Amino acid sequence: MKIWRDEDTGLEWLYDATLISAWYELEGNLEDVIHDWRNQGWQIPRIRDVMTLIDYTKSNLAIKNFCPLKIESAWCRDEYSSNSETTAWCVSFLDGHIYPSSKANGKFTLFVR
Repeated sequence: MKIWRDEDTGLEWLYDATLISAWYELEGNLEDVIHDWRNQGWQIPRIRDVMTLIDYTKSNLAIKNFCPLKIESAWCRDEYSSNSETTAWCVSFLDGHIYPSSKANGKFTLFVR
């Protein structure tokens, strides 16, 4: 796992480009995945956290240039429901869209504090 600090927002991101999991796996194994990092303030990012990583002036690979998180999409949580027990929010770093995705799909998992 690596930690990257976004100097624009002050948010720290914990990531591993190999950490791909279905939401169901993540829900059931969150403590195993982040071990004692929750005690250090790590959490699955909210939509508004993830939006800070997106450069909306770009049309392809919309993640900000200085951001080392070179991944296609990632899970995010939010206070807004995706209106389904079988979907969770996901953000695409290819085009900046935020959309509900099947919890059975594999996505990257990021943590923020």
